[in-house]
Amino acid sequence: MLANPKRNLIACLGKVGIEKILVVTGHGSKSVESLINSFRGGSTRYLYNPNYAQMNNCYSLWLALREIKDDFLVYNSDLLCGRGLVKRIAEAPAEDSLLVDSGKILGSEEMEVELDEEDRISQINKDIPPAQANGEYIGIAKFSRQGGRVLKGYLDSLIKRGEVDQFTRRHFIFWANPVRYMVSTSGESPGWRSMI
Repeated sequence: MLANPKRNLIACLGKVGIEKILVVTGHGSKSVESLINSFRGGSTRYLYNPNYAQMNNCYSLWLALREIKDDFLVYNSDLLCGRGLVKRIAEAPAEDSLLVDSGKILGSEEMEVELDEEDRISQINKDIPPAQANGEYIGIAKFSRQGGRVLKGYLDSLIKRGEVDQFTRRHFIFWANPVRYMVSTSGESPGWRSMI
């Protein structure tokens, strides 16, 4: 596993056959572009978020969705994980899926995931009591073209209402609308680690 999250991310995506990569940058954008170009060449597309200091990653995702027209993966850049996990979500049979650590002991700040009686995602947010949750969403999701449209529509309305800052805690439950299935990280080695 490579020590730099961005290098790890790009390497993992390439090793599972994902060639089209769009990176949304903010602070230190030129450094990020230079780092990625140093080992990938000029084939990565970049999109600069001029509001990175005022907006969270919800806004960056919204900017990216304006450019994406096909199926896609969302991958948080502060995540280190092994190629096996990226492959697991990329090849998951469900069109819209989240990568969830179902074996972790949860605390109060994780993005908890709760499943319904049919093992579909019913809730995703930081307010689910840990004892009630089935795992933690780790920061990789897969969307179909239709799921991406639902996601963009939701973000359009959130941004229009000026509620971008509420995305990660209160509004993350919307992910349960287009995304109904969880892909578990259990049994995969190496696993994953957030760099925050």
